[in-house]
Amino acid sequence: MSKVRPAAKQNVTPVLLSDDEISDLDSLSETDSTGSHMINDEEFQSDILEQAYESKSQIATTTKQEGTIPKLPIKLSDGRIVKTGNHIVPEGNQSDEDLSDYSDTENSFHASHQVEDVATGARFGRPAVTAVLDISSAPLRIQTAKEEIAKICQDILADPENSLGLLRRLHSFALRHVSSINNPQAVENDPLIRRLAMISELAVLKDIIPGYRIRPLTDAEKKEKMLEMCSKTLITVFRADQDGTVSLEIVRMMNRMIKERHFMIHPNVLSCLLHLRLKSDLNGVRASETKAEKEDQKGMSLSKVDRKRAKGKKVAQPHLSKKTRKVIKERKEIEEQLRDAEAEIDQEDKANMQTETLKLLFVLYFRILKLPTWSPLLCPALEGISRHAHMVNIDFFKDLMDVLKNLISRSSETHTNQNLSVESILQYKLLCVVTAFELLMGQGEALNIDLKDFYFHLYNLIIPVSLTTPPPQATGRPMIDTLFKGLGLAFPARSTGARTPTRAAAFAKRLLSACLLFPPSGVMKTLKFIEGLISNEPKLMALFSTDDRNVNGLYRPDIDEPELCNPFATSFWELTYLANAYQDKDIRRKAQMILDLNV
Repeated sequence: MSKVRPAAKQNVTPVLLSDDEISDLDSLSETDSTGSHMINDEEFQSDILEQAYESKSQIATTTKQEGTIPKLPIKLSDGRIVKTGNHIVPEGNQSDEDLSDYSDTENSFHASHQVEDVATGARFGRPAVTAVLDISSAPLRIQTAKEEIAKICQDILADPENSLGLLRRLHSFALRHVSSINNPQAVENDPLIRRLAMISELAVLKDIIPGYRIRPLTDAEKKEKMLEMCSKTLITVFRADQDGTVSLEIVRMMNRMIKERHFMIHPNVLSCLLHLRLKSDLNGVRASETKAEKEDQKGMSLSKVDRKRAKGKKVAQPHLSKKTRKVIKERKEIEEQLRDAEAEIDQEDKANMQTETLKLLFVLYFRILKLPTWSPLLCPALEGISRHAHMVNIDFFKDLMDVLKNLISRSSETHTNQNLSVESILQYKLLCVVTAFELLMGQGEALNIDLKDFYFHLYNLIIPVSLTTPPPQATGRPMIDTLFKGLGLAFPARSTGARTPTRAAAFAKRLLSACLLFPPSGVMKTLKFIEGLISNEPKLMALFSTDDRNVNGLYRPDIDEPELCNPFATSFWELTYLANAYQDKDIRRKAQMILDLNV
């Protein structure tokens, strides 16, 4: 008889059943046991499991209804996880109290989990700004703030593109009052911490702000005039430039732009170059407008040994020990490091920058002077040459004089062909004359150049200037100021050349005749010029007398040559009129003072 092999145990997964399911299974087992057919144990267990799974899935589908919220499961002590059922929420029956309780609960949850502000809160592993400012000890508070500001600045410079939050945090240290989400009450900031934060913020912004070139202008923007703000900005940059690097770059770009546009630009663009700081201007002293500036003689302040060394004489070197030489060498290294730290401007590099800037500047001016036709840039170019005349190489003087004479001679043809105003032509001629006198006022005195033609043109411009009324919207130097600048250069206070009393008398007489048409400011300038002219030429005192006297010939005011008009055949009767009948009392007093010189 063969042995019956026992049935293998099946791994049956335990199923957690509810009370209703257990009662159904009990009733099912009773019917099966009392029925007409018998079922073995294995078939009975499999049927029970199958019916349990089917009934459980049916119960789960029936209990899932709309408006139900599943409850969270619980974990028993033996490790089993048991579901706790669903929470049924009736539709439309939620009371206002429930909603308010829910909203209050949600608000309290968010309030307890609020994220602190990047600018003031305890973020990035740093303490809150208010926590730093709440430190009671002042030295400790300032030291902690210094360390925090230094760390923030270091992190910003390491990655500026992604450090906007740190920039806001650094700015929070510079505020007068600081508050945060967790500390809504404003905390007053320490003034010293504010100053430190402002200085640090300025240094950081200067370092991380990118440099960029202005985008190309559109067609509509190219037609617009240059804004006054741009002109003032360029002037500010020129005046603030210490080493000349920025000025050189601007002059180079302007030179290229003017050349590419064939000199068709607004004159104000060229007028900005008058404010360049060149040569002696960089030492804090503006270059002279009338003469070349001489360097200071410092030879007398040198020591005896230095004076011998300057003369090329041999000077005995003092004996230095090895230790002393080592100390001197170390001191020189320290001084060199200090100069590098302070970013001192090298004088040699600065001189090279200024030389290159001058070269570009005068090349631009000379190109404008050699243009075949009249250009509105001629006036600012002449002003620039006049402004920097003491820096022009003496080898160019004769060529410049010929160019200026040619410009004056063709001005009448330009007036006819291009329909220019009388004021523009007069200003143009005056600037040519002033530039010529400026060139020869300093180092040009050594050259033997005849300025008779320029005296002739200046003499003929006095009457037209007196008959011209400047427009109300005129900008720049007034024409009458340019006239008297030229007169001051033509008749300097201390003339080293041969004096010509006839020329001086002719100019004085024509000026007194024209001053009757000048405004009061022009009349006062005329009287001051006449007073200085009389002090240099005492022979002009003969023209003060109105009595009859023997003279040769007649005064010819219609002749354009000052040497041929015979000025000593007339008198300064205009001074008597100005002293007695002019409406301005200051002018009357000044004219009477000049008349009293003859007493």
